[in-house]
Amino acid sequence: MLTASGPGSSGHVPVSDTVTPLWQLRGESAHAVEVVPASGYRRPMARPPRLEDPLGIYHVTARGNNRQSIFFDDVDRTVFSMMLGRAVLKHRWIVLTYCLMTNHYHLVLEIPHGGLSAGMQELNGGYSRRTNRRYGRTGHLFRNRFGATTVETDSHLLEVCRYVVLNPVRVGLCAEPGEWRWSSYRASAGLEHAPRFLATDKLLRLFAPNPRSARAAFRSFVSEGPVPVSDTVTRGITQRDERRDGRRRGRATVTRG
Repeated sequence: MLTASGPGSSGHVPVSDTVTPLWQLRGESAHAVEVVPASGYRRPMARPPRLEDPLGIYHVTARGNNRQSIFFDDVDRTVFSMMLGRAVLKHRWIVLTYCLMTNHYHLVLEIPHGGLSAGMQELNGGYSRRTNRRYGRTGHLFRNRFGATTVETDSHLLEVCRYVVLNPVRVGLCAEPGEWRWSSYRASAGLEHAPRFLATDKLLRLFAPNPRSARAAFRSFVSEGPVPVSDTVTRGITQRDERRDGRRRGRATVTRG
């Protein structure tokens, strides 16, 4: 049992240390809650906890603050790819698909050991500091925290991966996905060797047991993809995980975003 007191308090008021926060009871978002300490003096509001299912596949996105660019040239993309490789190794992520655009990026990750929030903090934070040093800039590079949505089925996984590698085509950066160097398409399609952090075999096994047949099936699947994709897929891509994790059937753990 905790006690709370403050200016004007006539004594100690018992406060349960297991009380469910009011925002959870109301089904509200945690970011609407301001925590006032027992002293009665307000502190800057910390970011709310991110609810994270430690096991699963996630579609992760991070976007530039105010839609600004986060990659200004291929050197930036190369450095980010190296940082991503280190994060994958440290947190034992499995990267199924990725695409680096200009003002955002996409990752499709399997997280078998947790660590999504911690890894993304390190990745985005480290890249932001490096970019600010390189260009002599200050302030936030990324917009708030990253977005992450769970991928529940194999069919959903295939659609999300196709959506990701078709992004450069969709916005006019290239005519074919194979023309864009900074995605997993070329490696998955067998057009070049995969970077060490990319697990092409795990995705390709969903198409065929034979690698050559799987790569051909992957290329065909992507070529048949809608540009733009259906509204159903788009809604799933853009949905923030704060609106999703509260309904995860009690399987979530709390981490910091």
